[in-house]
Amino acid sequence: DFVERQQWLAQPPQKEIPDLELPVGLVIALPTNSENCSTQAICVLRVRLLQTYDIESSQKCDIAYNFLIGGDGNVYVGRGWNKMGAHMNNINYDSQSLSFAYIGSFKTIQPSAKQLSVTRLLLERGVKLGKIAPSYRFTASSKLMPSVTDFKADALYASFANWTHWS
Repeated sequence: DFVERQQWLAQPPQKEIPDLELPVGLVIALPTNSENCSTQAICVLRVRLLQTYDIESSQKCDIAYNFLIGGDGNVYVGRGWNKMGAHMNNINYDSQSLSFAYIGSFKTIQPSAKQLSVTRLLLERGVKLGKIAPSYRFTASSKLMPSVTDFKADALYASFANWTHWS
């Protein structure tokens, strides 16, 4: 299930967010490095706190991620399919990718079965909608920018190791 912005009581973006050039060929998995969540009420709280942090502390115009995947098995719409994210703080990656942020810290804890299941569905839907190229690459933020310690989430990335598009 998608939890749309109005359902998690998102603040409006602080300024216009550039459109993504679709379909993207890159989908980036990364952790939010927040507390995990297993109910919609707690996940909504986490997503709202992340948006507030991104806007007020990181000076971003909105929540950084395209989608956030909660331990409750829901997909929280951040910037959505069509808008450029600010997940990598690198315009080359941000302008050419979608971000799937997993709510929690996954250095040693694996994502829930629900999170993995909904990831497959989200990837399939993105391809069907023409938002993700059929030959897309699904990868870890830490592989793209190994020096950024915030992207370390070995248990998260290990859970995708045998997926077709993972690299």
